[in-house]
Amino acid sequence: MIKVTMDIKALVAELNDLEKRQLPFVMQQALNLTADELRTAYQREMRDSFDRPTPYTLRGVRVRYATKKSLDAEVRLQDSGGRNRPSQYLRPEVYGGPRRMKAYEIQLGRRYTVPGREMARDMYGNLQGGIITRALAQMGLLRGGVTQRTSQDQADAAAKLKQRREKMGRAGKPVYFVGRPGGGRLPEGLWERRKIGRFWVTRPVLIFLDQAPTYSPRLEWEFTAQQVHRTHFETNFRQALAYAKATARPR
Repeated sequence: MIKVTMDIKALVAELNDLEKRQLPFVMQQALNLTADELRTAYQREMRDSFDRPTPYTLRGVRVRYATKKSLDAEVRLQDSGGRNRPSQYLRPEVYGGPRRMKAYEIQLGRRYTVPGREMARDMYGNLQGGIITRALAQMGLLRGGVTQRTSQDQADAAAKLKQRREKMGRAGKPVYFVGRPGGGRLPEGLWERRKIGRFWVTRPVLIFLDQAPTYSPRLEWEFTAQQVHRTHFETNFRQALAYAKATARPR
């Protein structure tokens, strides 16, 4: 977690008694305005550093706002929403190190992967059209598939699955498999095989890696937090103070 602390003694020293009574409200407003600006700065940095980040990734930067009783605002990564949480997959981009394994990588035998270059991508650079889900379902690797049934049921389901896959292949529909095609000359991974005319075409969906991908930090969020604080906090404090004075009820 990146923390920014501040010394407001100089600002408080300028205040009269009336203004000091407004200090909790003023601090709350100044902290929250600065937190919003920091969230915007983080999102801008992600747009500059990543290739077409998805709206889900950008929305993953959340703000926990300060209150008058708790003068502490927090800009953090979303830590809810299943396995694919921004707090998990963005952490290596901030701090460096290996990334966590994705859900489909666990279902593929706990192997780290990279996408095949020939596969279609969406506007954000991700594999298009739920191809990984379709491949896992076809191979019976989704949760609740043949791999989680009794031995006999699993054998029966596997036989039916093989027949269905053979029928799909003859019909020109893609058939997915895990292996090292080309007589072992091509890399191991998740592959798609499709009949086009008289020929069979094989291309990689995902290539398996021997170890976890390791990242160098790309998001300088500690520097950004310090910069936003230096640039905006005092201005926000004085703006909130002016508003508090203008709206204060006379005693």
